[in-house]
Amino acid sequence: MRVRAGTAAVAALLLAAGCSGGTAPVARETASTPGVVPRGTADTPQEPTRRLQGAPLSGATGLRLLVAADPPVIVDVDRGDLRPLPGAPRGGTVSVQGVDGGVLLQAGCPGCAAPGLFVMDGGSGRVRRIGAGVHAVPALDGRGVWVNDHQGSRCTLARLGLDGSTRAAARPVPCDRVLVADTALGLHWGALEEEGSEVIEPAGGGGEVFRAHRILAVVGDRVLSDDRTTLTLTDTGTGERTSVPRPTSIGGPSHGLVAPDGRSVAVSFDHPAWPGPRQRMDVWALDLAAKRWRRTPSMPVHASLKRSGMAWTADGRLVLAGRFDEVGDAVALWRPGDARLFLRGFRFPDTGADDFTVLAAD
Repeated sequence: MRVRAGTAAVAALLLAAGCSGGTAPVARETASTPGVVPRGTADTPQEPTRRLQGAPLSGATGLRLLVAADPPVIVDVDRGDLRPLPGAPRGGTVSVQGVDGGVLLQAGCPGCAAPGLFVMDGGSGRVRRIGAGVHAVPALDGRGVWVNDHQGSRCTLARLGLDGSTRAAARPVPCDRVLVADTALGLHWGALEEEGSEVIEPAGGGGEVFRAHRILAVVGDRVLSDDRTTLTLTDTGTGERTSVPRPTSIGGPSHGLVAPDGRSVAVSFDHPAWPGPRQRMDVWALDLAAKRWRRTPSMPVHASLKRSGMAWTADGRLVLAGRFDEVGDAVALWRPGDARLFLRGFRFPDTGADDFTVLAAD
């Protein structure tokens, strides 16, 4: 999914990375020409942008996706079909996020003061309402939901169980920020203003753990941040800071997703207007052990950024789904180390596949 802070008001760009233990720069390599690229090397704006390419996706994948739409739809990649999620809310689904044994759905409704919060049981497929709130993110343990509500000048934070029970009563919080994620260091708050800072605070409040212009990811006690000109990995336990050079000059890091095994992280560098109205997507995977960037095959590509997203499967495959120029709607699978993508054409809802989560991957 395209990671964000509950609604489109603020994009929560999360990137997980490992500590290098020193100040050596992170290297990169392209999928077509493996090898370490010297520090300071970057793609030029004139670098050719391709259409999405790869081998036909054949055989069973066991892959199903839940795509945020109105109503949400289940995409069966093997069967090549999609169907509405039974019992799902109508009125404009805002987001879908995985929780323990199911999926958290946030959906607006006509006349509602705040989007409704729903949980889909991963076993039965049943959908039940658990509450309402402007912003909601899964608790770190997957067994609850943090709800950040904004009602005029009154803003609160509460925690609900997946059954809708109150686990932490609502308390006042500042209205100039929005909840992004629950992390091992505390709650990550994003700024509503472009020039504002992002912070990590304990769930119960009471002081900052970390502050930066933008916090891209939290991995254990390490934080990857963006200070406008450079990416920095900080060990909050020791205070050690490590520079993480960008692998490309294309756009900015829109989101990053750590692989289930914790060995790599997928990061999409997006250019929303190149040269307009065309847009570019450039997806890289950072190998945390080798400290090398590897470009996903076929990148960079022309894509509709607001209709495309990505997610990891439990077995370590990266799923790209969305709308691509000269290709149309498609699902692409890639396992880090493979020399090519595996593609299958598809037809998504008009809103595309900007926000989706993996339901099952065999």
